[in-house]
Amino acid sequence: MKAYFINLDRSPERLAYMSRTLNALGIDHERVAAVDGNTLSDEEIGRNYTHRAGTQLLDAGSIACFMSHRRAWQRIAEGEDDHALVLEDDIVFGRDAGALLRDMSWIPDGAPLVRLETFRRHTVWDAEPLARAGDREIVRLRHVQLGAGAYVISRRAAGLLTERTPPFRHAVDFVLFDPRCPDFCGFEIMQMIPAPCIQSDRAPADTRPVDLPSILQQTRRKVLARGFRRLLAKTERELSKQRLKWSGLIFDRFRGTKTGRIPFR
Repeated sequence: MKAYFINLDRSPERLAYMSRTLNALGIDHERVAAVDGNTLSDEEIGRNYTHRAGTQLLDAGSIACFMSHRRAWQRIAEGEDDHALVLEDDIVFGRDAGALLRDMSWIPDGAPLVRLETFRRHTVWDAEPLARAGDREIVRLRHVQLGAGAYVISRRAAGLLTERTPPFRHAVDFVLFDPRCPDFCGFEIMQMIPAPCIQSDRAPADTRPVDLPSILQQTRRKVLARGFRRLLAKTERELSKQRLKWSGLIFDRFRGTKTGRIPFR
């Protein structure tokens, strides 16, 4: 399976890290030059992004991040492979990731999206796996999990997303993985458990090859963390976590789902 990794021209150290790591894993790969939010003009922003009233206004970094992923989708849509891997340039890989990602036989038939990373937050997924890859399972997610650092996407899904954008109104991971988003892609979302990928700022300290979080996401995270919105977001996360925890304990056995944090391995 071919990997398309997104990398800014001003981040040569991340380019070196990704090239070295993917070569060591034996994964065919291609760099996608990221759109730089620092150099986006107002005209470019207006051509690609439309603010939706009542929602968080996206900053230039988040807009550039979406545009960068769209560049990757376009290449995949124009390619010949049924599925491909999209990566951001700060991804840490788990055990046996090379053998796992060189193979495509574990991808469920017709799967549009398979998340490979974890944010280590509580979520809900179907207890019955759709497929297996060694000692890992591919399951259907039943609750939002954000992050677009590592995912498998089909050529068809990449083509549809490319056709639908621009313009876009929400951050890329909301469109891909949040069914509550008004512009959610509508695809069935699958997740590999344990996750073989994690962004470096969330990885165990002894596995981090990069000290900084993904440059593609830095500005967005700063904006989302400001002032009163930060308090509201934190409160909602805690409430959501408790709802998931207790509803999972009570209802899992009856509704055929599991609740918990997706581990990285």
